[in-house]
Amino acid sequence: LTLCPYCKFKVPETELDCASCKNMLPFCIASGYHMTLEDWTQCPHCEFPALMPKLTAVLNVNGSKCPMCSKKIEAKQLKLVEDPRGYLKTYNSSSGDDKAQ
Repeated sequence: LTLCPYCKFKVPETELDCASCKNMLPFCIASGYHMTLEDWTQCPHCEFPALMPKLTAVLNVNGSKCPMCSKKIEAKQLKLVEDPRGYLKTYNSSSGDDKAQ
């Protein structure tokens, strides 16, 4: 279980909907797991979100290419996003869901 990035409810990492706040959860492009606030990074090219440890592991295996846009990423380019809440609001408003907190 990991924490929902909206309400901190414990959600299985493979779930993409929170049973508590009913928000759709953005997923990691490297693992398919839902995003968590603590490990949030994104591709410096396509800006899709990823969990830092999962994306780092994928880059080591697939020749440093983003699993979404296939552009080369150096590990040093990855940075933790300090406050991804702006992305969370955009994510649910673009999906037609206005429940983002």
